[in-house]
Amino acid sequence: MQRARSVKVYLTNPTVRAALFGCVGAEDRAMGNLAETAAWSQSRHDTSASLSLHCARWKARRQDLEVDIVSLDPRTQKPRFAVEIKWSDRIPRQLQELRGIKALARRHPLARRPLVTARTWTGTADLDGVPVESAPVALHCYTIARNLLRFRT
Repeated sequence: MQRARSVKVYLTNPTVRAALFGCVGAEDRAMGNLAETAAWSQSRHDTSASLSLHCARWKARRQDLEVDIVSLDPRTQKPRFAVEIKWSDRIPRQLQELRGIKALARRHPLARRPLVTARTWTGTADLDGVPVESAPVALHCYTIARNLLRFRT
């Protein structure tokens, strides 16, 4: 892993987008970006947790690879878990879209299975020998908030 040479910018809250540009429907192209923003926003409620989260981008075999959220162990700077945020239920049928998360999981032993969010699909998929869990992005956002509250008290 190398330090970032480019950055992603997220709104602090997905509702800011609606306030600036109007409401979007579930089929709107902006929903993918809003889903990613929602997941990042939930994590920002705990400073120590959010400091370990990064977006990973790299080149491998002439391909640009990316994973939306990678948590790095603060001591070792090695990946602990990875999350790819999708606003689609194509994942079980379109596993080739997950090249980044597959490459990351193969190169680094993760403490948890990689997670790929979806609109509604829950399950596990085999990504060429890498087991990947999937959950709806709304459930993932809820789980982040629940875990942050649980560990605060």
